[in-house]
Formats: sequence, C-alpha cells, structure tokens
Amino acid sequence: MKRTGFKRRAVGGPRAPRRSIRTKARPAPTAAERRHMDAVARLGCIVCRNLGFLDSPAELHHPRFLAGGAQRSSHMDVIPLCPTHHRLGGLGVALHAGRQSFEAAYGSEAELLAQVRALLA
Repeated sequence: MKRTGFKRRAVGGPRAPRRSIRTKARPAPTAAERRHMDAVARLGCIVCRNLGFLDSPAELHHPRFLAGGAQRSSHMDVIPLCPTHHRLGGLGVALHAGRQSFEAAYGSEAELLAQVRALLA
C-alpha cells in the first residue's frame, strides 16, 4: 500500500484548528459616498414612486450589471428600493426573488439607476 503525505489522527486525539473562511471586506463608504447614499435613500423606493406611492422607506441596492460576478457596484451607483421590492416581496415583486420577472414588471436596473440619477440632478 502506498503511503500518503497525510498523517493519521489518533482516535480521540486533538484536531487541527480550522481556518476561518475569509471574505473580501468591502471598504467603508467615504464621506462623499455616505452623503450621496443618504440623498438616494431620501428619495424613497423608486418602484413605489413610479407606482404613485410616495414616501416609502428605502434600502439601497447595489446593481450587479455594473460589476462582474459576485462583486457589487460602487456606493455611488445605488438604487433605492423598499424592503418589499428589494428582497421580501416574492417572485415578480422583489428584485432578489426573481430578477427577470422584476425587470419585466418594473424596468431594468439600468433604467431605474438612470431615473435615480435624473432625480438627483
């Protein structure tokens, strides 16, 4: 039988400590980014605004179309969405529940981001 480079652990013996999985930390927003994000959040949910409901609380969504893979876009490129339209509303209502059905109903992330930028200008 071939020998491997692995040593057998004695039954009941000590285990090697596990390494923690490190995730890439996102840098904290700068003062200018915080001011911009506050202004975007004060707009309220952009989808609710388009439906005629004003003054809905907003969470900030970082669009994925501006970044690749598992990355998020810049803090300067955020879309205000209420919790229902962001993550809680279910398929066809919430962006994170189903992107294609959300975009068919309310518009793409690019269109919503362009509308947010126009409102802030």
